[in-house]
Amino acid sequence: MKRALTAFCVLLVGVVHAGTMPGTGGPARVDPGSAVGNLAIRAVPGSAGVDSISGNTVEVHFFHNNQPLHKVTGTLNEMGLMVVNDVPVGFGVRPLVRIEHDGVTYQEAGPVMDASNPDASIEVTVFETTPVAPAWRVVSRQVIVTPADDRLLVSESVFVENPNDRTWLGSDEASNGKLTTIELTLPERTENITLHAGFHGWCCTTFESGTLGVQMPLMPGRYNYQFTYEVLSEDGTGTLSVGAPAETTELAMIVPESGITAQANGLEAGSVQMTEQGPLRLYTGREVAAGVRPSITLTGLPTAPSPAARVDEPAPAPAPNDGPGSTVLIFLVGVVVVGIAAVLILRRSA
Repeated sequence: MKRALTAFCVLLVGVVHAGTMPGTGGPARVDPGSAVGNLAIRAVPGSAGVDSISGNTVEVHFFHNNQPLHKVTGTLNEMGLMVVNDVPVGFGVRPLVRIEHDGVTYQEAGPVMDASNPDASIEVTVFETTPVAPAWRVVSRQVIVTPADDRLLVSESVFVENPNDRTWLGSDEASNGKLTTIELTLPERTENITLHAGFHGWCCTTFESGTLGVQMPLMPGRYNYQFTYEVLSEDGTGTLSVGAPAETTELAMIVPESGITAQANGLEAGSVQMTEQGPLRLYTGREVAAGVRPSITLTGLPTAPSPAARVDEPAPAPAPNDGPGSTVLIFLVGVVVVGIAAVLILRRSA
């Protein structure tokens, strides 16, 4: 390892000197349009008992203004290093490095490379894999509820942690034949799930028997999953009940306070936050055991008018904020509230 570190340092020194004019010690004066730089890449072993990573395939994707420009491929040498020379950086590019190891791809973004900073280095930490489930946990789970006609609009942000130093490939095989790592139990009568951050689309996600399953390797560290869905209500009543097969350190549900009655089970009522849409109350639970599903039952929810009412009653003129935009606004307000709560949650659970 010391030899590898020494060689890497020597390599970086050489890269830095490649961008200076001989005898001046200052930056080379070049035409920005023709400036070139060098990118040094090093794979860092993240699992105990592994001294170095070598021979792995490396992909380097270069972007300009978030648009892909070109791709370079190569392999790590015996010291886990790879250097990309003569990178055109005149108008600014940012590299994204991907290294495949043991069937899993690890990636890291580098700094912007331009005529003023033509040379850069990136370290990518890679891990060994394991089929054995780690003692993963849900660090925090925030659930935002917005009432709508005959349904509840729900937005979730879930932080999951793998405390081990190996990437878990999954243990439970779903109906599509793929292994599942993270499982999150959703409320009954859930429909219209939309995946946002943290997922790789429905190619690597399932929803079976009321459980949302992530079918991607779980790497060491903390990861965030964000998604939305709808829960059907009936006669102005709807129930939210969530859980996981692992401990949930902090669970928070935020529901409207005005005009709606909430009956919590396994959660404690917290403070009320005022927003433009009205007061919102926070319900929390700490150290929720695996398999336990705290819940909130809401009554007094809005219901859709009957077909006869729609025919007999004239339709109201749309207000400036009616339609999908108003729903999005309510969600954004809720996200702000939960963002504040999440900071406090993560500080307490870290």
